[in-house]
Amino acid sequence: SMTTRLLGLLMLISAPLWGQPRIARPARSWEYVDATGPRAGIFGNEQGSLEVFVYPFKVLREFHLVFHAGQQEIPAASISRRIVSTPGSYTIVYSADDFRVSEELCVPPDASGAMIRLTIDARNPLRVDFRFVRDLQLMWPAAFGSGYGTWDQEKFVYRMGADGQPYA
Repeated sequence: SMTTRLLGLLMLISAPLWGQPRIARPARSWEYVDATGPRAGIFGNEQGSLEVFVYPFKVLREFHLVFHAGQQEIPAASISRRIVSTPGSYTIVYSADDFRVSEELCVPPDASGAMIRLTIDARNPLRVDFRFVRDLQLMWPAAFGSGYGTWDQEKFVYRMGADGQPYA
């Protein structure tokens, strides 16, 4: 039946994760975090200040979250509580009185790209701002000059590129 095939597919997909080591502990501001693959990486600290590379580019730096709960603006670094680390991903857990946000950092082993996924549990409306410095450059020591960044409201996407270069 379709249910059996789907369950079999889910078990096949999940099977490699069974028995994988998992580390969960309180966050430490001085500790290093990373999610890496052969063609990309996310690097930073357990307070959530991150930089992202996708070979051969450094894409952005000083990425961090800011939460807006009611009239309060809460920097994520001030409420970083726990980390959960498994092979292939790293999660930073932020929590306050009426919300909890898990920020999972993932890099696929077979593709050029990186993902930051948020899981949000909130009792009241919560706005999450992503703040970062665009840094679309070739990895050090190479560079190709100035870049640009624009928000496309219609497509709901942020575009970065390099002036006079085919990269975007």
